[in-house]
Amino acid sequence: MSTLSIDAVPRFARIVPDLPPFEPADALPLAAACRLRLVPGHDGRRLSEDELRTWATIGVCVVPGGPRYLFPALWDGDRRVTTLAWCAAWVEFVAAERRGADATALEAS
Repeated sequence: MSTLSIDAVPRFARIVPDLPPFEPADALPLAAACRLRLVPGHDGRRLSEDELRTWATIGVCVVPGGPRYLFPALWDGDRRVTTLAWCAAWVEFVAAERRGADATALEAS
């Protein structure tokens, strides 16, 4: 495996907090993460590799009107990689953010 590097983080996107350490032996390409359905789309459908690459590059709002977060991925040569642990952390983070947004909306109504 080649040297892994982190992209410059766009100033407008946030990094998911409390990610587990990156384990190079567990790296898998974003395309594989999509094929294995490790990262659901907003509506529960399977993401395309292009969509996931966009989330890893410029981020995505995980709740309407909220900040953008970058999907956790690193460059490995000419491809982006993630890990099962990072995918799981992302799914848990998004679920927690959505629960928080739902609770806030209920309190406001």
